[in-house]
Amino acid sequence: MKYILTYIFLILSAALPLCAEEAKQSLIVEVPETWKVEFEIVNEADSYTVTKKEDDTSRLIFTPFPIPGNVKQIPEYIEAMAKGFVSDAEHNKDIKLKTGKYKVEEIAGDTFSGSFVQFELDGGITKTMFMIGYPEGIWNGRFTGTKEQWVEALSIIKKLKKNRNPAEDPFAGGADQAEDAAKDPFAE
Repeated sequence: MKYILTYIFLILSAALPLCAEEAKQSLIVEVPETWKVEFEIVNEADSYTVTKKEDDTSRLIFTPFPIPGNVKQIPEYIEAMAKGFVSDAEHNKDIKLKTGKYKVEEIAGDTFSGSFVQFELDGGITKTMFMIGYPEGIWNGRFTGTKEQWVEALSIIKKLKKNRNPAEDPFAGGADQAEDAAKDPFAE
């Protein structure tokens, strides 16, 4: 009897990984040959980290924004993030901003649109915060690297594509909720 139970356990242990389905990523991320993409699920949300293969100092990270919203709200969110970053930098000696001035700029991609704000740090480093979205939700991200690397990273962002239908969307939890999430919560 003991051998039968062991045999059943071994068969089930071998079969379970075959039944497990790999998580379907929310986005299709196309990168140049010199960049690489890492995908993981963190706190039940898709998380992407894109880095240069030969340079580990540049980093592009993006995840779904945890607060329901849509593209219309991105400029006010980016403005609040920028003000918060400047305030944090004033109180944190490890963040060395060249200036607290910033300009909110637009991103117009193939699938997503949004805004970004960029700060220059000492040492030739650029810190960029961005948000992109579509009617069902917003993606929040940041980039750290040089200005030249930001141009490449921005190109990657502009080419992002959705990889799920609304029923699988990480923002909405289903097609009905996707429609609700697309509505402006500030509209009467």
